[in-house]
Amino acid sequence: MSTTTATERTADPGRSLVAPASGTARIVRRETHRSRASSSVVLAIVLIALLLWQGTEIVLQLLRQPALLVSPDQLATWLSQVPERTTQVGLIAAGAGIVLVGLIVLGIALGSGRKARRVLESDRGAVVVDDSVVADALARSAGTLARVQPEQVFARVNGRKAIVDIRPTSGVPVDREAVQAGLQAEIAAWRLAKNFTATVTINPQGAVGV
Repeated sequence: MSTTTATERTADPGRSLVAPASGTARIVRRETHRSRASSSVVLAIVLIALLLWQGTEIVLQLLRQPALLVSPDQLATWLSQVPERTTQVGLIAAGAGIVLVGLIVLGIALGSGRKARRVLESDRGAVVVDDSVVADALARSAGTLARVQPEQVFARVNGRKAIVDIRPTSGVPVDREAVQAGLQAEIAAWRLAKNFTATVTINPQGAVGV
């Protein structure tokens, strides 16, 4: 897996990034986590708009001017009459909707926001690679170990685990344990910052040899 400095911005998501010694943790955090700035700005704009609207309605009511949409008194009266005018099913649906919105906001606030990337230890700092790069590397290695064509191997990465599916050539068995041991040895050589394992599965439907 090739490397390039983290300060070198690139539009190619398949290339890995190497963080320099200074500010490694900050750069790694930025490269492996999504920014919550956009969601925070949107939420702030919505809240500010609501506050400005309510403030304007209060001022208009004090000046005895027509409301823009609904006056505070009218809004309070409408809210007080909602339980009487709404069926129990409607109230439950409204409550569920409010809870759902709250859970979404809470999820945005507390969620990890991790990108599909992971950190490899390096003597020069830290290496950040996309999961797709890891999956491609595992697929190539598995194909070499199993002695099959590249199109007969499919790999995907999910969290701290990689699933490598091999479709063997018809009539040519594949030693699953040997392939998995070889992949684990390669993963260990990558010096991943967190525990990462690979599971090899053999597709029962063989491929026709060329």
